[in-house]
Amino acid sequence: MFDLGMGIGVAVQKTIQAAIAALKTGLLSLLTPNTISVIGTNVYPFSILIDPADKHVYFFDNVGISHYTRDLITGLLTASEFLTVATSKVGGISPDGKFLYASTTNTILIYSINSTTGVLTLSSTHTKSTAYSTSSNHQFTSDGLFMYCENGSSGGFNGYNVNTTTGALTLIGFYSFPTLYRLTMSPDGKNVYGASSSNISQKTRNLSTGVLTDMVPATIAGGTTITHIVFRDDSNMYTIDQTANLIRHYSRDPATGILTFVNNISIPANSEQLRISKDGLTLYIMNTSANKSIGQIKINTDGSLSALTPASISLPNYATDILPTNDNNNVYVGNIDPAFTAPGVIYQFKRD
Repeated sequence: MFDLGMGIGVAVQKTIQAAIAALKTGLLSLLTPNTISVIGTNVYPFSILIDPADKHVYFFDNVGISHYTRDLITGLLTASEFLTVATSKVGGISPDGKFLYASTTNTILIYSINSTTGVLTLSSTHTKSTAYSTSSNHQFTSDGLFMYCENGSSGGFNGYNVNTTTGALTLIGFYSFPTLYRLTMSPDGKNVYGASSSNISQKTRNLSTGVLTDMVPATIAGGTTITHIVFRDDSNMYTIDQTANLIRHYSRDPATGILTFVNNISIPANSEQLRISKDGLTLYIMNTSANKSIGQIKINTDGSLSALTPASISLPNYATDILPTNDNNNVYVGNIDPAFTAPGVIYQFKRD
């Protein structure tokens, strides 16, 4: 965000900023240079994180973490450092930007983030029990006091209490979500939902303890193969059905957490995951290796979806992750050869 002047009230400033954001189309165009190379050797970027201040971008890959600094004016990335971290392809950053978490097979590595340079320093290591060994998709509450991450090996996810001073984790418990594909939390932190094959599992979250309990019903029918869930706000949720080639829109009652199906929108075959811009105006679709493109869909004021033109952007290889920046000005895309015959690259886009 930018300052519109000391003489303008906060409410007026926010109204003007919202009006400016509403003028965005959400369409992507390539920056120059279009791509930036990965830092390490034989590296294939899988997932992407950005710090809350939008100054540092971290790519998790097959052998470590690549750190880039970001120019807030141009959006271009500059290589900064590479950390070797075996078997870590996923992670999370605390909402205050102080800590980065990297999941490996049996541990979560906790790095402190230098507030000026973004450089990572290993602070501590959390050892997971065998039953909770594989974790991914770290979800934090907005106050940073709790973290939840998927556990692919056990069909569920782990809940942790977070020490916001040291970054240390304390296990709350393991929660079973049958055939869990993707975990997400409502923005208000009251509910957690899981894409569980053809169903959506739903739980209520205790705001004080972080403990989760099943809603009634514990699951609702969600389609054929639900692989991803995202929220626009507390009232609008979207799922992607990889088999039916649909995005499904649900309304959510913030008071009860109850979901109500609204409608579908058709999407190309082999679509797999969704990312949503921070201003809630655009959905971006990450496709599998059979569909080498990223899709872009407009989110209307009422939460309904409509097509953008062009509906997709072709890539030479398939997208592994899509990262819209917090300032809504850029999108970064990891791109790798599915045969792993060449190192991956990072595509740099301006968001109009």
